[in-house]
Amino acid sequence: MNILVLDVGSSGMKGIIYEAGIGAVNRKRISYAPVFSGGGVIVELDPLTLKNALWSILKWAGETKTVLDAICLTSQRSSCICMGNDGLPIGNVICWQVKRNIQLISDLGEKGDKIAELSGARPNPVFLGTKLTWVRRELPEVYEKTWKFMTIADYLMFLMTGQVMTDDTYGSRTHLMNIDTRDWDEELMDLFEVERKKLVPIVPVGSMVGCISAQVSVETGIRAGIPVYTAGGDQQCALIGQGAFNEKTISVILGTGAFIGTCISDLPEKRSKEVIYNCSSIQGKYVIEYGVATCAAAFDWLRREIYGNLPEEHVAAELDRTAAGAGGCVVLPYFQGRMTPDYNSGAKAVFSGISLSTKREDLLRALIEAFGVETWMGIEK
Repeated sequence: MNILVLDVGSSGMKGIIYEAGIGAVNRKRISYAPVFSGGGVIVELDPLTLKNALWSILKWAGETKTVLDAICLTSQRSSCICMGNDGLPIGNVICWQVKRNIQLISDLGEKGDKIAELSGARPNPVFLGTKLTWVRRELPEVYEKTWKFMTIADYLMFLMTGQVMTDDTYGSRTHLMNIDTRDWDEELMDLFEVERKKLVPIVPVGSMVGCISAQVSVETGIRAGIPVYTAGGDQQCALIGQGAFNEKTISVILGTGAFIGTCISDLPEKRSKEVIYNCSSIQGKYVIEYGVATCAAAFDWLRREIYGNLPEEHVAAELDRTAAGAGGCVVLPYFQGRMTPDYNSGAKAVFSGISLSTKREDLLRALIEAFGVETWMGIEK
């Protein structure tokens, strides 16, 4: 059996062909990046960029002459696309890092406990709920024209198959799905002012969404009829990849952001307010997650702005020459705010303990050590 896995991240899309009994036999990556503006408050991506990346990978997969038995897709989880009745996006992707919905989080006030009880997470600007509230209040004409609100995964699967659906791992990142019933919740939809008709149906993770359409086959050269499956959110899949099938194993994923998580069979009766409860990519199970908003993204910033875009190998070599403690330099790595446990989107990064003897490699070391501290805090939760 040969499977093409599509891994859709914040800074690029990967296609990996796996062959049963062998593993990965071929791969391709298309890079892109969201656009940050308004002091980091607005974070957007042209949906055509995603379609072009997908088409490039499908063309590449067809050119390998591999007989594919299935395509599986995993994606970043909490970005939003407003889809019109014509099946085309209205405007840009509203990326998960956006911060223009922060005030809406504060406005929810004491309703936060109820939202956490029903959805599995306290109100936060990353999840889709307040993004959709913001669209309805600030862009009413866009809200009215929106046929369906889709995640990036929903959008790409729609492009390939023409079918409209999401799975419960993405649903659990919206504040709109009941974490116990795994269906859209009337009370939550009322709280976030979102109509059910504008949400796509939820299916269990691992479901077959549809098959590659004839039109996609014509445009990309990939064979029509290949079944497309939803593998679930990227971090849920990463837990499986790292062997975190139960609470005995903790997974640490360092990407654009950092995510620390473990898999559990059932939701606890008493749920912590300092972590997030999501649906797992293992059907019927759940994930406990702790998130750090910026990790590799902060490293990329430092390499670009302090190291003048020197190659990563050069920067890594400087890091190897540093000592623990970073010469007294300390970093609070909240470049895009803080996620769990307090969701302080107004938080900013701080470099302290800097003197005239501080070198740029001390700043680098301090940043890496800050990631380590944040990771350990997540493990302790």
